[in-house]
Amino acid sequence: MIQRSAGGTLVTFRVQERIDRPGVGRFVAERLPDHRSAYLDYEGPVSGGRGTVRRVAAGELEVVRDDPDTFECRGQLGEVRGAAFRGARGAEGWEFRVELEATDRPR
Repeated sequence: MIQRSAGGTLVTFRVQERIDRPGVGRFVAERLPDHRSAYLDYEGPVSGGRGTVRRVAAGELEVVRDDPDTFECRGQLGEVRGAAFRGARGAEGWEFRVELEATDRPR
């Protein structure tokens, strides 16, 4: 979940792998409907017996682009700092690339 602005709705993607650790270059995500900002810090059961939510990472990301077929945000997520997360709608869902800024690449 990524908050568009203070108090704004949350852009929401479902991922099947950890994307908050160094070394993630690409991943696929499923775009879900936007969520209310109250869910940004929520942990617990999901209504209707659909499972539970548990926070595994946090960070500060800024939405740079949010079009029907393109999504981009930049910032820090968990251990991944100075990154651009660039996604495009593809046949298998949203296909993302994680690009580190030159100053944050491992040496």
